[in-house]
Amino acid sequence: MSDQGQEAASLSNLFAALPAAGTKADEAEQLVVLLAHPALRIERIVSSGQASPAGFWYDQPQSEWVLLVAGEAGLRFADEDTTRHLKAGDFLHIAAHRPHRVEWTAAGQATIWLAVHHDATGVANDEQGPGGDDPRSGAQHLGKAALRPLDITRNAACATSARQALRTATWPSDNSRAEFPD
Repeated sequence: MSDQGQEAASLSNLFAALPAAGTKADEAEQLVVLLAHPALRIERIVSSGQASPAGFWYDQPQSEWVLLVAGEAGLRFADEDTTRHLKAGDFLHIAAHRPHRVEWTAAGQATIWLAVHHDATGVANDEQGPGGDDPRSGAQHLGKAALRPLDITRNAACATSARQALRTATWPSDNSRAEFPD
């Protein structure tokens, strides 16, 4: 996803302040940080035909749970032979340091991503667990049978962790950026 970003000053709806219709793939994606904390960052990313540069792979220090809210995209992992075709409503968990790239996003329409970057040690353990040692998954506690692409059980566990973290947030009444208590 894009590294360019801005703070969500008054954004209180994922569909508000979208880029103008007809945004071209050679223009930058729009990234808005909705919530920031040392162990958790939530972003809305809007793509309009953009893709990762040729040969570029994201290798992020935090794990990422991503939901495709609208549009379509192709997401590729370095350790997989095929590109995953994501449609609105699809979500998945990307373990920290698992190389991945955006092969394509739908041209001519807004592809809206909700990305939740989190510390692997605080929300989900991506490195070890009683069910296996595959660092690509945050669901080792569910056993090796749970290690299927876009596995709804694994993703539900990540979503539950994200919801638990969000419930502890202090939400201001004026819709400004939420701050977590220390």
